Amino acid sequence: MFVSKKRTVLLLLLVCLASVWVIVQNVTLNKSLFRWSGARRQLIEMSRTQAIRDRKEPTKKGRKSGFSFDPPPALENEERSEGYAAEDLYFRRWQVAHNVDPVRPRRGGLGIDPKRRGWADHGDKGMYEALKRRQEERRRQVEEIERRRNKQMMNRSEEEESEADPADDGRGADDMSSSYIVQRRWLRARLEDFCNQQGVMDGVEGDIPTGHRLVSVHLLTRHGDRTPQQNAKTGQLAPFKWECSLPEANKKIGSIHLEKFLRLVRAGLKDTSSLQGELRRVAESIPMKDWSSPCYDAQLTPQGWVQFMRLGDLMRKRYWHLLGLGSAKSQRGIAVKSTSSHRTMQSAMSFLFGFLPNFTLQDLALIKMAQSATFCSEQHCVCAAVERLRQTIGRQYTEEHKRANVSSLCGQASRLVYIRDPLYSIPNPSRLVELLTARACHKSSLPCTDSGCLSELAFEKVFQAVDTIFASIRRGANSSAELYGRLAMHPLLTSVATTMKYLAGAKVVNMPRFYLYSGHDISVTPMLDALGLQYPWPGYGSRVVFEQWHPTAGDEQAVRILYNGDDVTGRVSFCRDRILENGLCPFSAFYRFVNDENLRVFGADTFEEACAWGLEK
Repeated sequence: MFVSKKRTVLLLLLVCLASVWVIVQNVTLNKSLFRWSGARRQLIEMSRTQAIRDRKEPTKKGRKSGFSFDPPPALENEERSEGYAAEDLYFRRWQVAHNVDPVRPRRGGLGIDPKRRGWADHGDKGMYEALKRRQEERRRQVEEIERRRNKQMMNRSEEEESEADPADDGRGADDMSSSYIVQRRWLRARLEDFCNQQGVMDGVEGDIPTGHRLVSVHLLTRHGDRTPQQNAKTGQLAPFKWECSLPEANKKIGSIHLEKFLRLVRAGLKDTSSLQGELRRVAESIPMKDWSSPCYDAQLTPQGWVQFMRLGDLMRKRYWHLLGLGSAKSQRGIAVKSTSSHRTMQSAMSFLFGFLPNFTLQDLALIKMAQSATFCSEQHCVCAAVERLRQTIGRQYTEEHKRANVSSLCGQASRLVYIRDPLYSIPNPSRLVELLTARACHKSSLPCTDSGCLSELAFEKVFQAVDTIFASIRRGANSSAELYGRLAMHPLLTSVATTMKYLAGAKVVNMPRFYLYSGHDISVTPMLDALGLQYPWPGYGSRVVFEQWHPTAGDEQAVRILYNGDDVTGRVSFCRDRILENGLCPFSAFYRFVNDENLRVFGADTFEEACAWGLEK
């Protein structure tokens, strides 16, 4: 009994000791957690104190900022490593710290986040006014620097022009970049043709030949005015801003077409559910912001939108009633194809807005995607001979660009166009012309860099070099460019000729009678080559039209071919010796060319045999 009690006492003692040990360990752990929590709270307080201090003090050189961004180009007398000045960096940090939206001021009403405050809502009015004055002063400095650069460019251009052509001397008093006018006569005329700002609002489309009625129309176009293509390989260009917000651009353009389009889109964007895939994305990508919006590379500009609205309106006036498209279901008489790029689809959209009397965004369903810029059918888009001819033309361009006079000219011009040199040793003249016309088409002064300003004389020489190279590659019968055009455009020409043949039947009702192909310069150029026409580099909005005419008395179909509103039927290779008295070309000549003569050049009877042309047997 005594032993049992002793064991019980020892057991209780052990339990008590274990409990005490557990309590001691818990107290120690809690003290450690308390110390860690205290250190954490101290760090948080230090971070808050430092953040408050950073808000109250301007950012000093060498102090790291919690807000990172890409600095803009440096101003004069400012090191390029600095980017923004200290007060500008502080201004932006102040906006972020105080949750200030610089674009959208606070407004009442539903759907507005009450936490988003505008500038005027902040209590510290003195700080805001001071920072705003600094920003306005910096903006004035930028404008003054731009004015000085424009004036310097004008003076140098005047000196060179007076030496080269005294008759062209003299400029207007307005030297602002937004209203710059080219003075050299040849360059001004070439830019008017290339920029095509009026959308070629004149032409003989729809002029009815005596004793004929219109059966069908096939229209191949290049997209409207766009921004230049830029990437890491092309180097950094002299700064220039393109405005791509349609509402903001319309304040300057003042186009009736664009104003109606904006009203329609604002109402129609509420329901795009019926559009599928890429067309829906294109509809939703319409630049409808009510504030200034920069452009991305190769984007259709507001000027390009207006070009195709005017072109569509012109085609409607010329063809709508002649083709009998006035019925309620007139969309059945229209077929539209476009390449997959946004600028061609948006050009097609603009065209339909001007062409259809009651256009809605649901009409975008008319646009069908093409697999290639040559609008080939699915089974004819892969052709080995076409690819070899394309490579041959590329090598010919490269050889022409390496000539001493062209290389020297482009080297001198590139130093005045690029702030940072491109990866290529010397940019080709076509690339330079694309960059310079992008500014000239918007009436902006030519670019300036630290090396000086580009003159109109230099721009004219580069443009003339491009036209010379363009013509030399197409000189002579059966040149590589003509062979490429004949073979690459054969599927589209076959489609046009076959459609015309079917439409010649009086019982055909359900087939479209107006066809639009919205493409690129690499769509229009091979078509003109296939037709055997001589021409300069096609500008924005260029168009090739095939008209099918049926005599009121007789069965002999006829075609008329137009380029940019001019009747070129008599200059087309298969029509030169077969022109009728009324200036039309027999449809039989066109059909024979597509199905026989065009392939005979390659020693083939079918397109598949022609695609094997040049292969070693």
